[in-house]
Amino acid sequence: MIDDVMLVLEADSTLMDYLTGGIYSQTEITRQGTPDAFDANLEIMPCALVNQGNQAQTGPYVEDGISAQLYLRVYFYELSGYASIGPAVDRVRELLNRQKIGDNVWEVAWVNDTQNLRDQALDCSLAISTYQVTRLL
Repeated sequence: MIDDVMLVLEADSTLMDYLTGGIYSQTEITRQGTPDAFDANLEIMPCALVNQGNQAQTGPYVEDGISAQLYLRVYFYELSGYASIGPAVDRVRELLNRQKIGDNVWEVAWVNDTQNLRDQALDCSLAISTYQVTRLL
């Protein structure tokens, strides 16, 4: 699922213009693990992390197999302020909400955005978007 979402996000030049530090998946943003997310001064550049939560049985598929829902979270980071990640949050919503991305996906639906946060470990601005994915297993 995440690979399909990453393909959609990384293919969008508008989004990539906002996220000059890149988009990453299923990891954490660190200077060692994701060095391209940091500039020459080792300060974080605007970037995003896509993470997938657990799946649970539910949804519209009842006769053709098991229907499951899972939550995708997109974490947006920026050194200071929200000049880049604010528009990136909106752009990701445009790209993902009410879409069928990947095999057997019924729908990706935007749930909420939490902005004006601070990541203490990276000492930077943080925003989080949550999406609910319903799909056939």
